[in-house]
Amino acid sequence: MHHFSCPHCKTTLEHDETITGETIQCGECHEVFIVGELTSTTQTAKQAVTTPNAAPRETTRGAPKKPFPVQAVTGFVLFCLLCIGAALFIRLKQQTGTTPTLATPASDASDATKTTDLPATQITIAEQTEDTQANLAARELTPGADGNATVHGLLHAKQITSTQMKYTLSGNAHQPTFKLAKPKTADINLDDYADQLVEVTGKPVELVRNGNKLVKITEIVRVEKLSAEATAAYYATFDRAFDAAPNAKAFMGTWGPRVCIPSGQNPERVETFDVKHLAKQISMLDSAAYVMVNVTQPSGGCYYTGPHPELSKALQLERPSFPTRDVLGIVLDEIQASGKKALVYFGAKAMHANRAEEQTKAAWNQHIATLGLNHVEATRELLIKHYAKRYGTKIAGWWFDGSEHIKELERILWRQTIHTYNPAAIIAFNRMAGPPYRSTRQCDFFGGHTTPIVVEPFWSMVNEPMITDIERSPWMGLTDSSSVEEGYGALGHAFLGMQNKWTMGKCRFPPKQAIDWTTRVLHSGGMFTWAVPMDQPIAQIPESQFKLLKLINRSVRQLRAKTAP
Repeated sequence: MHHFSCPHCKTTLEHDETITGETIQCGECHEVFIVGELTSTTQTAKQAVTTPNAAPRETTRGAPKKPFPVQAVTGFVLFCLLCIGAALFIRLKQQTGTTPTLATPASDASDATKTTDLPATQITIAEQTEDTQANLAARELTPGADGNATVHGLLHAKQITSTQMKYTLSGNAHQPTFKLAKPKTADINLDDYADQLVEVTGKPVELVRNGNKLVKITEIVRVEKLSAEATAAYYATFDRAFDAAPNAKAFMGTWGPRVCIPSGQNPERVETFDVKHLAKQISMLDSAAYVMVNVTQPSGGCYYTGPHPELSKALQLERPSFPTRDVLGIVLDEIQASGKKALVYFGAKAMHANRAEEQTKAAWNQHIATLGLNHVEATRELLIKHYAKRYGTKIAGWWFDGSEHIKELERILWRQTIHTYNPAAIIAFNRMAGPPYRSTRQCDFFGGHTTPIVVEPFWSMVNEPMITDIERSPWMGLTDSSSVEEGYGALGHAFLGMQNKWTMGKCRFPPKQAIDWTTRVLHSGGMFTWAVPMDQPIAQIPESQFKLLKLINRSVRQLRAKTAP
């Protein structure tokens, strides 16, 4: 697992593979940045050892260069000869059909990648990355007499440099992901099989990378597309223990607006909030199936739109996080009265949001310590549970923002907590923006974020692949946007804004393009959410955005009239 920090809000983020040089959007502050050099636990430890002993560099301009000591040159030559001898020894052993055990000196224990010896008949993969370790048991590969093994999965080909490709074979719920070496035979080109389900035969080699074991298939001798029967068997092994018949099925072909209601961050707006103008606008969008509102202030999970008397009393904050007026409850009632469902936005960092005051964090940390809970557990037990219980079936779905810190087992517990009070609720844990559009098995629908808005506006055509991916199939894969059968992926969901920022700005989205993208997604069975601002002090959607929402509403009605049986 690689770690890096957002240069804007200093949040520590993580990713299961290196994305150095790629542009991403922070899940906490929504700012965009280019990822610098990633660090891992082993790399950090190695730097900590080497840095104190590093000699200062000669910086005086014009200073004479010091010659290399004779001992250093001699040592370097001996080291090179030793490496050549070791390479010849390994090659000789490979030709005789055995795999040598490489002795690793103690000083090399922190290397990020090591090759370990493999049993002649069996390879056991006991560890996976953090995202899969809890859900994947140990697997076994049984090579044949020739030392080859056959694995299958979805083949990915990624350009790393102008001359280098990275190949991986994504497994399913009962198979890990394999790394693939480039075949040496000219008649096999892995690029020809990119984004296809295939079988690969070659020699398995076990590696340890950043503390996790993985298998790399080398000396590839065969690559074939999976047959129809094998493809069906591949998808049949996916494990959706959470929703065998996804709750998101009820949201196929639906759309709705997203608005932000006032939270404890703006107590004066909470007290003067009048829902009647917003309610009138919502009722006019008769083809919309839902409205998304917020439990927390966007990118400020320490402020809430609904009261929490118990926690307010326990924390005793100088600047309260929770309002006494139930703005959220008022809005949920109006949404329900309009015949629509309500989805809610929740900043998953909660009281550890970057915008939280130190006094708020300190009071929270002290309180949860007395309960024996860590931050993520307390967020579930004291916040998610409270609002899920308070509003019950009035909340039809949860969209968790900035959820990269929530591990797989904890996501399952969040789901179970929500389903205790509304078994039909749909859930999405949003992590990254832009392609590849993917989710996890804990999600019923995709987060839907496009390319970060500081890189490209919502209406940029670089975002159209999300639309075309949903058009291929409303059920999109868990590792990328490849279409899968119903029940084995998450519902395709596009989440875009009509302005140049998520919660403010004038309407800039071209009307024809907005209508085209929305109707294409809905016609294909996907889901589309439009983020629009909220005027102040009158609580209503700005006229320019509402005008476009009405055009979309009319176009959706016409689409449904044409496609009605």
